[in-house]
Order: sequence, then structure tokens, then C-alpha cells
Amino acid sequence: MYRLASSGARAAPLPLPANSGHALCMNPFVRKRKRKVTVYSRSDCPLCDEALEFLARRRRRDRLEIEVKSIEGDPGLERAYWDRIPVILIDGKERFFGRIDPVLFSRLMAAPEKDLDSGLRHSDNETKS
Repeated sequence: MYRLASSGARAAPLPLPANSGHALCMNPFVRKRKRKVTVYSRSDCPLCDEALEFLARRRRRDRLEIEVKSIEGDPGLERAYWDRIPVILIDGKERFFGRIDPVLFSRLMAAPEKDLDSGLRHSDNETKS
């Protein structure tokens, strides 16, 4: 929607209210802020390399701020994560370890931020009941 300038020419578009129902406001892929992704990793870890490549491909699309932390040399982190790396936290919550499930990752990125506390988490080590 555009407003008309006094001369009748087209002027700048009007800003859309946050809950206007307009398609641009309702698009779940439009993010207002960056998502912080922390990857706990170690050297010589093929799964870590795979996870980092996946996140690098998704960085721009999902507005990711990626931080990689090595667990090597930190006894607390080694105890917590050694057999589960890579461990991926999104906005401070553990979401994946082992492999990243691309479908679940896409759902997490598309979910409204208020719904991310639902506890969605995936592991390639989980077994189905």
C-alpha cells in the first residue's frame, strides 16, 4: 500500500503494523533478530565438520550467528560432551547432538520464537519405542 504525495506521484510505502495479517508480517521465515547457534566440537571430528558445513549453508537464510567452542582442554566440557559431539545449542537451548536433522532444523527456524520452548530436540542416538 502506497500513500500519494501531494503532487499525486507515488511516495514511499506505508509501514505495516506488526499484526496486520499482511503476507510479509505472517511469513515465518522473516526473522527480526539473529539466532545464536553454539556448536561444541573437537578436532578430528567428521560429524562436527558435517554440522558446521550445514550451518554455514543455512547462515544467511536463517540469520544465524554461529559460535564454535572446542571442548578439548576443558575437563568439564569434555565430561559433558565427549561422546555426544557435536552438540548444537540454538539460542542457548540444546537442540541436536550427533547429526543435525535438516527437517527438524527447518521447523525450529520457522517456529515463532515463543514456541521454541516446547522442548524440540533430536538425536541420532534416540530409539523409537
